[in-house]
Amino acid sequence: MKNVFQIILFLAFFIINNITSAQCGSERVKVKTLKDNEADQINYTPESSTVHKQRMFPKPIYHNNNPREPSEKQVYVVECILIKFKKETNDRDFHLIVKDLNSNEKLVVEVPSPACVDIAGNPHLSRIKAMRTLLTQKLGTFTSSYKFAKPNTKIRVTGVGFFDKKNHPVGFKGRELHPVLDLEFL
Repeated sequence: MKNVFQIILFLAFFIINNITSAQCGSERVKVKTLKDNEADQINYTPESSTVHKQRMFPKPIYHNNNPREPSEKQVYVVECILIKFKKETNDRDFHLIVKDLNSNEKLVVEVPSPACVDIAGNPHLSRIKAMRTLLTQKLGTFTSSYKFAKPNTKIRVTGVGFFDKKNHPVGFKGRELHPVLDLEFL
């Protein structure tokens, strides 16, 4: 009987662990949530940037175990226009599409699900929860379909540089700020 209980406990742990992993995404998830071995090398003093400058970083050749690129070891602060937003169904991240103040160039910025960041001792969890609360208060409920922001909604986003495998939406080169650590409506 004891062995049966141990097997059931093991299977339950295995299933829950796999469900949680799937819900937090699969592509460079540790980098996105600051759980990777190089997270301690990030310079958290924000460097002023623009959507245009972020898109100028060359996209690396992608594989699932990419170490952080130099531009992924820096926090950036970007003033931009919020275009549209949604909640991803696979990882529950808040996706925001933002536009450069002086051009039509766009960038994805993401606020991860607290469930994916919620690990013992993660110093960024409270900031990420606060960003999601602020966004929900200002923009309403996030759904799986994009909603458009009010025209000319200017924001200041502070986040870690990141390259995603996907070029979502088309033409974005995979460059993102992920995770967002601070956000202000201007």
